Amino acid sequence: MLISQNWKEIYITFAEYTAGYERYLDDSRNGQTMTRSPDNESFLRLQEFGPFRTDSCSHMANLGPFFLALSIYQSGPGVV
Repeated sequence: MLISQNWKEIYITFAEYTAGYERYLDDSRNGQTMTRSPDNESFLRLQEFGPFRTDSCSHMANLGPFFLALSIYQSGPGVV
């Protein structure tokens, strides 16, 4: 997940990838060339949400609980 800001706008981007993409990264680190076939896809997909405007009360009211839930989740078990 990537949280980014552009002046008064906040964006949240989630990344989803396949096992083929992980192999592609591993192969490129080891100096190997990735071979592709129809059953061996290697993609990274990005899904962006936003903009959430910082000067909009309704946008911040929707985004606030998300950040709270994210903070609690990242704190680990037994925090709540």
